[in-house]
Amino acid sequence: MNYSIRESKRTKYMHLRVNLNGNVEVVIPVGFNRSYIPDFVEKNHPWIAKTMLRLEKKFSLIASDEPICKPDEIFITAFHEHWRIDYIEQRRVNIKVQQKESQQLWLLGDVNDDEQCIVAIKRWLISYAKEKLTKHVQTISEQTQLNFNKISIRNQKTRWGSCSNKKNINLNFKLMLLPFDLMNYVIIHELCHTIHLNHSAKFWKLVALFEPDYKILDKQLKQSARYIPDWV
Repeated sequence: MNYSIRESKRTKYMHLRVNLNGNVEVVIPVGFNRSYIPDFVEKNHPWIAKTMLRLEKKFSLIASDEPICKPDEIFITAFHEHWRIDYIEQRRVNIKVQQKESQQLWLLGDVNDDEQCIVAIKRWLISYAKEKLTKHVQTISEQTQLNFNKISIRNQKTRWGSCSNKKNINLNFKLMLLPFDLMNYVIIHELCHTIHLNHSAKFWKLVALFEPDYKILDKQLKQSARYIPDWV
């Protein structure tokens, strides 16, 4: 498999990215031992193949009128997680989601109702995002010494994140579905707003201090809706 390698000062561990053109990139910390990369790529080959297939399907369905069906799997791309979903028919009023080991979900109830299944899965995703994103924001906050007051995870329609004058940060749960670098950039962006509540030159200078590739990532973020499954 062909892939490129990029060193990043902000990356603490090795991770993968698959861009919208289907190109695979391995992002590593500066000075990382590159002899580990081939085994890492080989180990994650199933995830890479499924991510590329998902992007291909996403492009082909943009203009499609096909009904949106409940998913059989969820790719939490930012954290390299692949959750499988099992649907179990039961007599119950509401759809219940049970989180199992080995990244598996059970949906119990009237699982023939795709709409209600999707509502239940999204509810679980928001709850899971509160755990994953909150922990990651705390990590980045400690690394950058950019402190915040509190964090909220929401299902926002048009914004990836925001920061109030009280240093309260709001994040879109769908950030987990983006590549790691894009998710990380949004978090850094919002944390920088705790110092500069605007998009002045001083703000962008601060962003550049923690994410030198912010211009590239900001451009990619404008096309990032293609990473989000139709059912979400």
